[in-house]
Formats: sequence, structure tokens, C-alpha cells
Amino acid sequence: MNRHLLLPTLPIDPSRPVLFCLPHAGGGTSFYYRWRRYLPETMQIAPLRLPAREDRLHDPHYQHFSELVDDVVAAIGSSRASRFVLLGHSMGSYVAYEVARRLGMADMAQPDALIVAGASAPQLVNRKILLHELPDDEFVAEIRRRYDGLPDAIANDPNLLGLLVPMLRGDMRLVETYHYDRGDKLACDMYALGGYDDPGVSYERLSAWQELTTGDFTMRMFAGGHFFLHPPARPLTDKGEIPPTVAAVIDYLSERWGLTQ
Repeated sequence: MNRHLLLPTLPIDPSRPVLFCLPHAGGGTSFYYRWRRYLPETMQIAPLRLPAREDRLHDPHYQHFSELVDDVVAAIGSSRASRFVLLGHSMGSYVAYEVARRLGMADMAQPDALIVAGASAPQLVNRKILLHELPDDEFVAEIRRRYDGLPDAIANDPNLLGLLVPMLRGDMRLVETYHYDRGDKLACDMYALGGYDDPGVSYERLSAWQELTTGDFTMRMFAGGHFFLHPPARPLTDKGEIPPTVAAVIDYLSERWGLTQ
């Protein structure tokens, strides 16, 4: 795997703070690039480009969760960023958390904070049914039921499903075979975000992330379900009102980095 392909297509300025973003299962960079219109010029956003999607559609998927973590650590190191925050949504929360742990054990720049969204604390996860092992029709039905994912336009289009299901199944295999190993707590601060209507991530399961850090822990809930974090797509010329989830992240980063908006 060419780990440097994980870095965004836009160059990173090491002198400016960076928000490195990791997607949910089945997600890509486009969800986070929508945020760029709202960011102040003093900060950068860097959605990491995972294989088997978007412009890396034909690149092989990761087979092991640890391989993805290794490559994210290497990619962040190669960026030479000295001030950065890790943000992950759902599957991305677990990747970001393990990356923060790995950086904490290495002689590398450490994250200023970890932002987790739409994910139960890993010590509480107990997977009885592995979705990635289900036949395609059952797999799609369960993804829609549990996460309110795959809208009708995709679920009813065999061609789109043929492209999306293998990648989504690969992502689910990664997250469902990830096992949390108790170890030293993180030293960085943590910000946990959740949706009130997310059926799989309750207030209690989200708040349990505070057990995993010795830093400051902040938590906030928002309207919406599992995909509360991402605002609806808008034309690039339409900045509109800043979505509350994006505003909360920007406020948190601005205060942490002492930046003006």
C-alpha cells in the first residue's frame, strides 16, 4: 500500500494547524471537503484518502485494521505537521483513536486533541453479529436499518450497489475485526460528538470515551441520527449558514489553537 496516497490532494502547510479527518465506513473525503467553505484561513482541513473509493477506487482495500493505522501514522509523519487534531466519524473514530495511541508511543508529533463522532467507546463494543459476513441483500438491509445509510437511490440501483457494497463490506470488516486492547490512557484532550437519534450510540456509550484519556474531556449532542456530523451537500458557491456541527468543531479548534475566525 502506498501510504503517501492517504494524504489529501491539496498540499499541507506545516506551519499552520491541520485537522486530519477520517471517514465513516463507506465514506470518503467529499464529506469533509464540504467544510472548507466554513473554515477560517488560519486552519487547514486534510481528509485522508482511503483506498477503494473516489479517486482510489481501484486500489486494494486494507485487509487488517492495524495496516490502516500504520499507514495513517506514517502519512501524518510525512506531512511534517507540528500542530494537528485528529477527527474521526464512526469507523474513523476508532482509527483516529488508535493513531493517537500509536503517536503517543512514538517519537513523533502528538495530536493537540482527538475528536470522535458517532461511535461508542471501544471498550463497550461487543459484536454479536458480523455484518461483513452477511450475504449482499442482508448486508444492505442491515446497513440501512442500523445506520440509516444507503438511500433509496443507491439501494435500488444494482450498478451503484455493485460499486459500493464491496468497499463498504471491506470497511465493515476492518471495524468489526478491530479489538480494543486496554493500555495507557491518552494524554491529549478529547471532544466527543453524538446524534440524539443515533440508535447505536447512546449518550452513555459516547460519554464512556472519557475513560480513555487523562486530558480534558468535552461532549456535545446534536439533532440527527448516525450521520448528524455531515451537513447536506450544497453548491460550492452557496456558503449559507454554517451547520451547527461544523460550527462546534471550528469553535473547539479555534479556542484550542488560539485562532481568530
